[in-house]
Amino acid sequence: MKSSDLNILEKLSLSGVVHRDEVKNYGRELKKLIKSGFVKGAWKKGYVYYELTQKSLPLLEERRQQLWHLAKLKHLLSPSSQVYWALVEDIRFLNVKHPEAKKFQFLGDWQLKRPCVSGQLTLAQYRYYREKKLV
Repeated sequence: MKSSDLNILEKLSLSGVVHRDEVKNYGRELKKLIKSGFVKGAWKKGYVYYELTQKSLPLLEERRQQLWHLAKLKHLLSPSSQVYWALVEDIRFLNVKHPEAKKFQFLGDWQLKRPCVSGQLTLAQYRYYREKKLV
Protein backbone atom coordinates (compact mmCIF):
# COMPACT_ATOMS: atom_id res chain seq x y z
CA MET A 1 0.00 0.00 0.00
CA LYS A 2 1.16 3.51 -0.75
CA SER A 3 1.34 6.09 2.00
CA SER A 4 -1.80 7.83 0.73
CA ASP A 5 -3.68 4.51 1.07
CA LEU A 6 -2.44 4.27 4.63
CA ASN A 7 -3.46 7.87 5.34
CA ILE A 8 -7.03 7.27 4.23
CA LEU A 9 -7.19 4.02 6.21
CA GLU A 10 -5.89 5.87 9.27
CA LYS A 11 -8.63 8.49 8.93
CA LEU A 12 -11.31 5.85 8.47
CA SER A 13 -10.11 3.75 11.40
CA LEU A 14 -10.76 6.54 13.90
CA SER A 15 -14.53 6.07 13.82
CA GLY A 16 -15.31 3.95 10.77
CA VAL A 17 -16.80 6.99 8.99
CA VAL A 18 -15.43 10.19 7.47
CA HIS A 19 -17.07 13.20 5.89
CA ARG A 20 -16.37 13.73 2.21
CA ASP A 21 -14.37 16.90 2.92
CA GLU A 22 -11.87 14.95 5.07
CA VAL A 23 -10.86 12.72 2.16
CA LYS A 24 -11.36 15.07 -0.78
CA ASN A 25 -7.65 14.95 -1.66
CA TYR A 26 -7.63 11.15 -1.88
CA GLY A 27 -9.95 10.66 -4.85
CA ARG A 28 -8.04 7.92 -6.64
CA GLU A 29 -7.34 5.93 -3.47
CA LEU A 30 -10.94 6.29 -2.29
CA LYS A 31 -12.29 5.03 -5.62
CA LYS A 32 -9.96 2.04 -5.38
CA LEU A 33 -11.24 1.22 -1.87
CA ILE A 34 -14.86 1.60 -2.99
CA LYS A 35 -14.28 -0.64 -6.00
CA SER A 36 -12.65 -3.25 -3.72
CA GLY A 37 -15.69 -3.18 -1.44
CA PHE A 38 -13.86 -1.91 1.64
CA VAL A 39 -15.64 1.47 1.67
CA LYS A 40 -19.14 2.57 0.69
CA GLY A 41 -20.79 5.95 0.35
CA ALA A 42 -23.56 7.00 2.70
CA TRP A 43 -25.88 9.98 2.38
CA LYS A 44 -27.24 11.49 5.59
CA LYS A 45 -29.35 14.65 5.58
CA GLY A 46 -27.80 15.98 2.39
CA TYR A 47 -24.19 15.22 3.32
CA VAL A 48 -21.93 12.54 1.85
CA TYR A 49 -19.99 10.27 4.19
CA TYR A 50 -17.76 7.30 3.51
CA GLU A 51 -18.09 4.23 5.73
CA LEU A 52 -15.97 1.15 6.16
CA THR A 53 -17.78 -2.08 5.31
CA GLN A 54 -17.66 -5.48 6.99
CA LYS A 55 -15.24 -6.57 4.29
CA SER A 56 -12.66 -4.15 5.69
CA LEU A 57 -12.39 -5.96 9.05
CA PRO A 58 -9.06 -7.64 8.15
CA LEU A 59 -7.60 -4.21 7.30
CA LEU A 60 -8.90 -2.83 10.58
CA GLU A 61 -7.40 -5.75 12.48
CA GLU A 62 -4.00 -5.01 10.95
CA ARG A 63 -4.35 -1.33 11.90
CA ARG A 64 -5.32 -2.30 15.47
CA GLN A 65 -2.29 -4.57 15.78
CA GLN A 66 -0.06 -1.83 14.42
CA LEU A 67 -1.34 0.62 17.06
CA TRP A 68 -1.05 -2.03 19.79
CA HIS A 69 2.58 -2.81 18.96
CA LEU A 70 3.42 0.90 18.76
CA ALA A 71 1.83 1.49 22.19
CA LYS A 72 3.81 -1.41 23.71
CA LEU A 73 7.03 -0.12 22.18
CA LYS A 74 6.47 3.41 23.45
CA HIS A 75 5.60 2.02 26.90
CA LEU A 76 8.93 0.16 26.97
CA LEU A 77 10.83 3.26 25.85
CA SER A 78 9.16 5.59 28.36
CA PRO A 79 7.81 3.50 31.25
CA SER A 80 6.98 6.56 33.36
CA SER A 81 4.44 7.85 30.84
CA GLN A 82 0.90 7.44 32.19
CA VAL A 83 -0.62 7.42 28.71
CA TYR A 84 1.34 4.44 27.43
CA TRP A 85 1.01 2.61 30.74
CA ALA A 86 -2.77 3.00 30.56
CA LEU A 87 -2.93 1.86 26.93
CA VAL A 88 -0.91 -1.27 27.64
CA GLU A 89 -1.88 -2.15 31.21
CA ASP A 90 -5.23 -0.68 32.30
CA ILE A 91 -7.34 1.41 29.94
CA ARG A 92 -9.51 2.71 32.80
CA PHE A 93 -6.79 5.18 33.78
CA LEU A 94 -6.30 6.69 30.33
CA ASN A 95 -6.64 10.45 30.02
CA VAL A 96 -8.51 10.58 26.70
CA LYS A 97 -7.92 14.31 26.32
CA HIS A 98 -4.15 13.88 26.23
CA PRO A 99 -2.73 14.55 22.72
CA GLU A 100 -0.77 11.29 22.71
CA ALA A 101 -3.89 9.30 23.60
CA LYS A 102 -5.78 10.70 20.62
CA LYS A 103 -3.15 9.21 18.30
CA PHE A 104 -4.12 5.73 19.51
CA GLN A 105 -7.88 6.06 19.13
CA PHE A 106 -9.32 3.16 17.15
CA LEU A 107 -12.99 2.93 16.11
CA GLY A 108 -14.07 5.48 18.65
CA ASP A 109 -12.26 4.05 21.68
CA TRP A 110 -8.91 2.76 22.85
CA GLN A 111 -9.51 -1.00 23.16
CA LEU A 112 -6.34 -2.13 21.43
CA LYS A 113 -5.95 -5.44 23.26
CA ARG A 114 -9.09 -7.05 21.85
CA PRO A 115 -9.49 -8.17 18.23
CA CYS A 116 -11.68 -6.06 15.96
CA VAL A 117 -15.22 -7.41 15.45
CA SER A 118 -18.09 -6.30 13.24
CA GLY A 119 -20.15 -5.03 16.18
CA GLN A 120 -17.37 -2.66 17.16
CA LEU A 121 -17.37 -1.15 13.67
CA THR A 122 -21.15 -0.74 13.70
CA LEU A 123 -21.09 0.86 17.14
CA ALA A 124 -18.31 3.27 16.14
CA GLN A 125 -20.28 4.37 13.08
CA TYR A 126 -23.42 4.85 15.15
CA ARG A 127 -21.52 6.96 17.70
CA TYR A 128 -20.10 9.13 14.91
CA TYR A 129 -23.52 9.80 13.40
CA ARG A 130 -25.06 10.39 16.85
CA GLU A 131 -22.35 12.94 17.65
CA LYS A 132 -23.15 14.76 14.38
CA LYS A 133 -26.90 14.53 15.21
CA LEU A 134 -27.65 12.52 12.08
CA VAL A 135 -29.38 9.59 13.81
